[in-house]
Amino acid sequence: MKLALAAAFALAVATPALADHAGMDHGAQDHAGHGAMMEGGLKSSSPESGSTVSAPKTLALTFEHPMKLDMVTLTGPNGATLKLKGSAAVADSATVKLPVLAAGVWKAAWHATSADGHMMYGAFGFTVR
Repeated sequence: MKLALAAAFALAVATPALADHAGMDHGAQDHAGHGAMMEGGLKSSSPESGSTVSAPKTLALTFEHPMKLDMVTLTGPNGATLKLKGSAAVADSATVKLPVLAAGVWKAAWHATSADGHMMYGAFGFTVR
């Protein structure tokens, strides 16, 4: 009985604070403080995830909604990484020029900012023959 009363009291005390927090209109900067970095948002890529391609000259990303591509990090077959700048535009897609990529498996990790300020990220791999 004492445990049930303690739990009810704790819930009564916490509920207004939780309700107030849930109903608040947080700006983009406030969301960053809440760790609002979400995976996903990528509709397609070229090269496609899991594909094998011959020396791609660009990496194209198509998003589910407008985003500003901040950065793409490529990790190559030897473990070296390349950091490629994104674009300043907020759009449904972004294309990044690629240097000559060595043959082997590559991982592309990207992060972008949506129009409403949420940080999004994702990764996929492809093979260069």
